[in-house]
Amino acid sequence: MKLIEEENARTVTFSKRRARLFKKATELSIRCGGQIAIIIFSLSGRADSFVHPTLNRPWAIVWIEIQC
Repeated sequence: MKLIEEENARTVTFSKRRARLFKKATELSIRCGGQIAIIIFSLSGRADSFVHPTLNRPWAIVWIEIQC
């Protein structure tokens, strides 16, 4: 893997990879019957969180606020 030079292309690639990661996490959770949580940061420092199955997630919000 190498750094994508063009910022627009890098942002689009990040968004696509994030979506695939969240989809794979959902599949893993369903197949194994478990819970999964992901917190991912973009290059700009923006945090996105994902939890499956959907739960109240105050811990994720608190963690993100502390880190950012």
